[in-house]
Formats: sequence, structure tokens, C-alpha cells
Amino acid sequence: MTSTPSTSEPLVINVGLVGAGVVGSAVLDYFAAEPLEMYVPGARFGEPTVARVRLYSVARRSRGTGKGALPAYVESLVTRDGQGRPRFYYDSDGSGGGPGPAWRQVVHDDEVDIVVEVTGSPVAGAVIEEALWSGKCVVTANKTVISRSGYELVRLAQSRGAILAYEAAVGGGMPIVQTIASSIGGRVTAMLAIINGTTNFILTRMREAAERGGDSRAAYPAAVCAAIHSGLAESDPGADVLGQDAQSKIILLAGLAFGVRLRPKDVYARGIARRAVHQEPAGVDRAAYHDCPGGSPCGEMCGKDDHLGTAPVLHVPDLQVLERMGYVPKLLAGAQAIRNAQTGADERIVAWVQPAAVPVKHALAGVAGSQNACLLQVESPSREIAGPFGKPFEVLLRGPGAGGPETASSVMADVLFCARQIAAARRVVAAGEGPRASLYMYGSNAFGWEQAYEGTASMLASDALAAPFLLRFIAGARRANGIALALGRNGVEAAQVAGVRGQSDYLYFKTAAVSLRAVEAALEAVLKQQGASRMPLDVLYLPLLEGAAWEEAGRGA
Repeated sequence: MTSTPSTSEPLVINVGLVGAGVVGSAVLDYFAAEPLEMYVPGARFGEPTVARVRLYSVARRSRGTGKGALPAYVESLVTRDGQGRPRFYYDSDGSGGGPGPAWRQVVHDDEVDIVVEVTGSPVAGAVIEEALWSGKCVVTANKTVISRSGYELVRLAQSRGAILAYEAAVGGGMPIVQTIASSIGGRVTAMLAIINGTTNFILTRMREAAERGGDSRAAYPAAVCAAIHSGLAESDPGADVLGQDAQSKIILLAGLAFGVRLRPKDVYARGIARRAVHQEPAGVDRAAYHDCPGGSPCGEMCGKDDHLGTAPVLHVPDLQVLERMGYVPKLLAGAQAIRNAQTGADERIVAWVQPAAVPVKHALAGVAGSQNACLLQVESPSREIAGPFGKPFEVLLRGPGAGGPETASSVMADVLFCARQIAAARRVVAAGEGPRASLYMYGSNAFGWEQAYEGTASMLASDALAAPFLLRFIAGARRANGIALALGRNGVEAAQVAGVRGQSDYLYFKTAAVSLRAVEAALEAVLKQQGASRMPLDVLYLPLLEGAAWEEAGRGA
């Protein structure tokens, strides 16, 4: 990030930071570590050759929150105003703190060139929109705002000659956004991704618990507790384990890859857990359900058992069966194009989030802990293959997916991305070579094509995509034959798979390649025949995926 200083006076680019929590504190560390300087693109003899990026001001909701950067640390890094006061703004906290709303002090300051929004709060959308209206470049890590309002914000940035950069919104320290938006020359046709580090951490811990043995009922809550204490999850991790976080991220990635504007209702989403009231079994030590420092449930995070308000979809016996079959469970997010076989044109984009399993040799199988990864299926034009489709290849991206420093690295990459263009534009204007041109923004073609919503989640509206499934029922062993026959009568061929010794009530079946819609319809029919009025919560249906996409059965159908 540094360079040898020039003898000419450097250009100065000012950054205003909104939010000084976990990610914001890590951003502050970058400015504290060393001067951020870069060469000015296109600089010539006698012109400034260096641009200095400095932290100009910071805003947060209160002066000291107990989380994030200490006030003295913030004040030591920001610039001073004409009265020598640090440009550190915060909302009034009832004790005569400071001016409010604090973020407007940053956004409407003419000296600020780049606004970095890392609040994670409901005001994030307003911060981003007002900054863009002011003609400022914006760097944000907020996937929810971009997934819901990306189209409007991208167009606003273009109209104001500014940049909206959001590399940190997906994948933490994994450089996925710019890669898809501007670094792949071929056509992305499908993607398969692990984009929630929290759930990947939880599943990794559960697999380790399954290998050790012990009380299988404690594997999930203890793993969630460990994620909370590691800073990878909130005290209520619902957005992670229910799939909502990954849903927002795949909407964003699909918009970049396919130019499609998806809404949450377009994206089929299931997480690794479901909402449930936790009932602690009799005779089980409550401490076994927690992984708190000191070995007993702590009052700060675990006293109310918020993270036990969900129950896992995958049980320890399921993990043991998958391991024996040679598969690894993951919470996967995917998107792929269903295309016309004659023209090659995209007919629709299907996006989804759900627990799935991949073979142990799959590119995503070894992604452990809080790591993220994305497997892209790309096509390039090729004379070797006749017809409308190109020659396929795969691109794998992998990196740290959660944590303040990891996310801050992507934030700072975007800050420098914006700063280079601002510096180049200023050089042109200062040299009298013409008016400032609009700045380049990656992903400017994102979110343009509106996805038609057909009244149900898109994955359930398609019979064109298929995969084998692992099904699990909790029922008496005597019912195995009846379940298999009932599945077959409802269009799903399935063979029984051996379960785990000592768990005779866990019945497993592996199906032939079939669509998700067909599986859910067959399960509902089978369960009604078995006397259930609705889909029981203890039924598992897990797709087994081999590559970067679902199989396309009957292309163009």
C-alpha cells in the first residue's frame, strides 16, 4: 500500500468512516499502521506523483460503546478542525456527548472524498444514499442494503459520477465481488459457494464432535456457542443458521454474474437449522450445551440461551452416514442459468441456499472453519465445440470469510480502488486537460434484468435441474419398505442406505437424480400416507452435488 514519496506535493484524499465497531476498528488499524500512499495514474513530470489517503473523520452512535475502538484511539487518528478538536462525531448519548446525527457530519463534509460505511445498523441505507447524492464515493460492507437496493444505488452512483464499492459485502477477505464483476473474461454460467463463515464453522465443529463421539444432542448448541465466543456470530445467530445471510449474499453475486435483479422471494432458502423451542433433556448437564470459557454457561452471552432457539437440520448420525458415503455437508449458496438449447440465451436464473453435501474430493469439501469459497463455472468461446455453447472451465476463489480484520482488508481494497480513480481524475482537471470524467465502477451492469417471480421460490418452479438426494426419516425400521415403495409411487426412485449402529430409528435413502420440487412433493405425499398432516420437522432431504451446478435435465424444457 505504500510507495516512495514524491518530491512534489502529494494529492490528499480524505476518508470519512461511519461506524467504529468490529470492522470499523480493524479499518482504523490500517490507518494507524502506516501512511497510505499510492502513485497517481498517468502522472507526468512536474505533476504530483503520489496520492495520500488519510483518515479525515469518524462517526459513531456514541462516544464509547463497550465494543470496537476506544475514543482516545479514534481521536489520535482523525484530523483536527480549526479549533484543534478531533473530527470524531457521535450521536448525543444523554450525557452531553456530541452532535447528532453523527454520520451526517461525515457525509455532508465537502472535504470528505470517500465515505466508508461499516455500521451494520438500520441507517446504513440512508448513509449510502445521501453520500452518493453528494457525489462521494462509497465503500460499504452491508450485503443487506446492496441485495435489496443494489439496482437503485448503482444507478444513483452512475448518475452522480461516483463509485459504489462493496467487495466486503460478500466473502470477508475473499476477493469475489470484483473478480466476478470485472476480472473474468468468459461468461459465468453457474456458481456454488460457501459464503457464510459462521455456519461453516458450526458444521466443522459438529463433524469434529461426531468423530469424538459423546452426547450427540450437544454437538449443535456447543458449536453455536463456540461461534459466538469466537466473534463469528451474534448472540441470536438466526440470520446465519436459517440461511438469511447467505440469501442476501447470493442475490448480490447473482446480480453481478448474470445482471439479474433478484428479490428474496426469488431465492429458495433453507438453513442448517430451524426455529424451535429448546427443551433440555432430563439428566443432561446444561454446561454440555455451551462452549464458554471456564466450562460453564456465561451470563453475558449464554445466560438467556438465545442461541438455543434453533434446532439443527443435520443430526450427528447424519454426519456419520455422510462420512461413510464419502460426502461432506455444507451450507451452500448457488446460482445458475437455465438456457435455451438452440439459442444459448438465458431463459431464467435460478438461485438458492440450502444445506447440501459434496464429495470429499470436491473443491469445496476441504473449506473448513470460518473460511469462504466460491466455485465459478465459466464458458469462453471456442472453435473446438460446435453449437451455441463455449468451452467450460472452473475458477475457485477461497479466503477468510468472517472477522473484523478479514472484512477490513476488503474494505481497504475498495478504498484504494476509489482513491486511484479520484487521484487520476484530479490530475486531469489540475492539468487543464478537461472536465472530470465519471469514475469507473465495477459491476455497473449489475441488477438490470428483473427476474420474473412465479408465485413460488424459483428453485421450486423448475424441473430442469436435478441431483441425487439423501433422505432421512425418523421412524421404526419396519416402515422402511413402505417408505421406499411410497417414494417410488410418487416419482422418486430411492434405495435404502445403511444407518448408524444403535440408531435404528434413523432410516436413510439415496435417490436417483431428481428435482427439488419433485422431492418435496413426493415427501409430502409419502408423509400423508404415513399419517402425518404436514412435513415433520425431523425429515432431512439433502442434495448431493458433484460439480459447480445442478445437473440440467432436458435443457430448454
